[in-house]
Amino acid sequence: TPTPTITPTPTRGFLPPPTGLTGRLSAWGGEGDARRPGYLPLGYFDLQNNLNFLRVGDRLARFVNFSPNGQRLLYGRASLDQPGSVLESSNLTGGEQDALVLLWQDTDTVLFNEMPSYGPTGNQLTFVAVPSAVGTITNEVYTLALAGTDGGSPLRQVTNDGDANFEFPQISPDGSRIVAVRTSALDNSTDLVVIDIASGTQTPLTTDLTTFTETTPRWTRDASQIYYAAAPANAPENRDIFIRPATGVGTPQTLVADPADDSFPVVSPDGRHLAFSSDRGGAGYEIYIMEIQTGALSQLTNNEFDDFAGSWVP
Repeated sequence: TPTPTITPTPTRGFLPPPTGLTGRLSAWGGEGDARRPGYLPLGYFDLQNNLNFLRVGDRLARFVNFSPNGQRLLYGRASLDQPGSVLESSNLTGGEQDALVLLWQDTDTVLFNEMPSYGPTGNQLTFVAVPSAVGTITNEVYTLALAGTDGGSPLRQVTNDGDANFEFPQISPDGSRIVAVRTSALDNSTDLVVIDIASGTQTPLTTDLTTFTETTPRWTRDASQIYYAAAPANAPENRDIFIRPATGVGTPQTLVADPADDSFPVVSPDGRHLAFSSDRGGAGYEIYIMEIQTGALSQLTNNEFDDFAGSWVP
């Protein structure tokens, strides 16, 4: 991950709202509960017809993602009874809230389930969790089959790496790989890895160890590149947004660079726009949308609470 060479003059105050967009953007934001920091109301924005946040149900959640067909939301729900999240999916009215643990509780036990996201067909998802059978508190990467298990366990542990902690897994558009954040327990270095789902083989995507801390990776629609945020070791609260080849070969390109903290990149279905969350306004994290080709920036949210972008569907 390179040190950004271009740092635009930060824009403060409220920018114009986005125009000419299509699709829906899932999000979590607004006023939460002090007992579970980071968990916020969940919902989405209809970018073509209504730029207001459309709340779904009354849950507090985080890491909210659409199903590929745009009919359901997947998220980690806050629980006051246990640490970590309760993985759920819901329709867009807030009804049919399905606790995903019911799919595997008879055959498997995993703890601290977090950061779920769908695969390309909606029949599989990935998340991180702590295996209950080992004496460790580090996250491993799992997949959960929502169909076609033929009576077997739908839950599969993809990684088995006691020397690392994994976060933010995302399944590739062809369903064969997962990109994830891997933090080594040996030297506390953080990099991105691409994991082959069938074999569990890990291929480094970034190799800068402790020089940069990468997070929140996302595949491009054709799986050729990966968006992600990263912060240098000397400024850990100043993440910028990059894109690099999914092979790990080549030089990353800086897309968003600002003295503020920018993260959670989400690309539009047509690849023309990038939504991300930033605290550049000075009053918490808001959602901004950038036209990738021109760098033109607009602002989707403006309130006293934090708002985070999840996924963008047509």
